[in-house]
Amino acid sequence: MIGNIGQREEELDLRGAEVYAAEQRLAAAQADLRERTDAVNVREQQMQRREQALLEARNALSTHDQTNHEREQAFTMFEEGMLRQLEDNYNSIASTVGQMRRAVGNAQRILTNRRQQVLYHENLSNAMQDTHGQGRYGGSIAIDGAIGALGGLDHMLAENEIALNAQIHNAIRPKQPY
Repeated sequence: MIGNIGQREEELDLRGAEVYAAEQRLAAAQADLRERTDAVNVREQQMQRREQALLEARNALSTHDQTNHEREQAFTMFEEGMLRQLEDNYNSIASTVGQMRRAVGNAQRILTNRRQQVLYHENLSNAMQDTHGQGRYGGSIAIDGAIGALGGLDHMLAENEIALNAQIHNAIRPKQPY
């Protein structure tokens, strides 16, 4: 029996050593599991921070896009208003130029009639005439000069009206996409 007890003590010591080794392996495995769990938790937190940063970036981009859209709308409205004002100004200027051209035409007609009257009176009064058949007072010559000047003014107004029209239409023309 003593042999049995010694043998049992040896077995018990051996099993105790095995249990101790198993407990050590278990403790090491638990420590490794805790480290891995901590690493997983850290990675999850990093992923959550990245997802949060991505969400914030998307929100910022959306806000930026909205701001750009609002700016584009405001600029379009401003541009349309400026074009309307430009067109109104053009119409006003064109109307003024038209009135000026009509006034010049009327003045030319009045001067032409006056020239005819002056020539009639110069010729009727048997006034001395120069080599060109003009009266000695030169009234008809002065009127001819005024008529010519008004014709030049009318021509200049017509050219400027055409140039202004071209400039306005070039400014108002819709922009071509690039």
